[in-house]
Amino acid sequence: MSDPTLIAGLVGAGGSIIGALGGTFLGYQLNNSKPDIDIYIDNKVFMYYPTVGFSVYVPLTIINEGGKTGTIKDFELKIISATKQVWSLAFQDFGIDNTDQVGTGWGKGKDAHPIVVHGKTGTQHLLRFQNFSKLNSGKSEINLPAGEYELVIDAINRKGKVGLSKKHIVKISGMDQEMLDMLRNDPKNFKTYEVNVAAVT
Repeated sequence: MSDPTLIAGLVGAGGSIIGALGGTFLGYQLNNSKPDIDIYIDNKVFMYYPTVGFSVYVPLTIINEGGKTGTIKDFELKIISATKQVWSLAFQDFGIDNTDQVGTGWGKGKDAHPIVVHGKTGTQHLLRFQNFSKLNSGKSEINLPAGEYELVIDAINRKGKVGLSKKHIVKISGMDQEMLDMLRNDPKNFKTYEVNVAAVT
């Protein structure tokens, strides 16, 4: 006759071994999974005409659902008009909101190249992009009449290639155009102008 205590002990030991092996395998999978990075613009951007050129402040959420740390070497931002005119803006730094200070606009924050995104985490950043092109008058060459524009943000990987690209739609109304024209024509006006964006799914 078998000993029920012995059988229970063997079953318990077997269960512990299987559980330990299962946990080890799960840990192995998590530790060896690749980064799985995605980016989301948080429904709006802030347009601004500094002393030179044109800037866009982008509130960006970066998520890594993979188990390994991932790296974004750089970002690029493009504004594309309905006539397919393309303006490129380079990633400068983390923007800082100084608009609570009289006579001061949003400004330069800490440089951030690259951005490290740890596994199973999400971070939020306010990124500042700028285009320095200007006309002979000194005004930015970027002028946005009323209409629909594409806003494309590209995340550049460590190999210098576009690892992820997200497209959004920006609709500039007549009122938006008037406000942006006012800022473009007055370099001493440090205000930013908020514009809604919608992701293209």
